[in-house]
Amino acid sequence: MAREDWPKQVMAACASHFDNDIYNYKIEEDETDTSAWKLWAEFRILGPNVTKLNNIYRLDVIINILLSAVANKTDAYELHKMAGYFQALFTDIEIDILGCLRLMETVDLTYHGAANNDRIFNATLEAPYSMLLKG
Repeated sequence: MAREDWPKQVMAACASHFDNDIYNYKIEEDETDTSAWKLWAEFRILGPNVTKLNNIYRLDVIINILLSAVANKTDAYELHKMAGYFQALFTDIEIDILGCLRLMETVDLTYHGAANNDRIFNATLEAPYSMLLKG
C-alpha cells in the first residue's frame, strides 16, 4: 500500500537537492519576501503521482524551477548563467529510505521574457522523474 509519508519525503529530498549557496532560493509554498532579491530560483513540484503495478509502486514527479532576474545594465546574461547552474543540478536524486528518483528525460529550458513590463525576466527548467518502490 502507498504510504502517506511519501509525498513529504519526496518533496523534502527534491527541494534540498536544488538548494545552494550561490543563488537566492525558495520553495513555492514558502512566503519569503523576494522584493530585495535581484536573482532567485523558486522550486516547484508536481506529484508524486503513484501508480500500483502488481507489488510495485511507481512514483512520478515533475520538477520545475522558476528562475527570475531583475533587468540590469551590467550583465545581460545573468539569467542564462543561473539557468546553466540549475540545469546542471538536474541529476538523479537519492531519497533516504525510499531510494533513487531517476531523471527520465532531457531538462526543458524555456525563456519567458518579462511579463507586464515589470523588468523581471523569467525562465523555467522542467523535467520528469520516476522511481519504483516495492509494495
